Amino acid sequence: MTLATRLNRLSTRTGAMLAAAYVASQCTIGFLLGHKVGAELIPMQLSFTKARFDSVVGGWTDQHLLQLQHHFYLDFVHPAWYGLMLAWALAKTLPANRQVLVWIPIIAALCDLCENTLHAIPLFKGAFRELDQPVIAVSSTFSAAKWLLATVAVVLIIYFFPRSRRSR
Repeated sequence: MTLATRLNRLSTRTGAMLAAAYVASQCTIGFLLGHKVGAELIPMQLSFTKARFDSVVGGWTDQHLLQLQHHFYLDFVHPAWYGLMLAWALAKTLPANRQVLVWIPIIAALCDLCENTLHAIPLFKGAFRELDQPVIAVSSTFSAAKWLLATVAVVLIIYFFPRSRRSR
């Protein structure tokens, strides 16, 4: 049985629960990060170079780094919520010949976990500001892939949703 088939068997109620878990998780993460770190998280994630990374993180206090650290307790579960929610929505909307695309948000979630790992380990060791160029480049690549794949999944859902309603 394929992943799409398994996801398609899940009820609308289950999909709504995944969406609710995602929204609650996203709101909690935003609260944990606070205004400054929350506003600068994506520029940090997509810095790609040590100079850009340092320009963002250099303005963070120890309290900001603690906020970033605390958010990781939830951010290692968060990809499951959006990955499964988007995969479920794709399984419900994609035509049968395109069901393999349900893997897109799962791959996005895995990229998110890789990025989180590359940031969390040095952060918890007290060496976040000392991230070197290769780690920054790799983590930014995972982050860019995550954002791109999640966006593609949302666009596919929006594109195929009206068509899926007409075919039922």
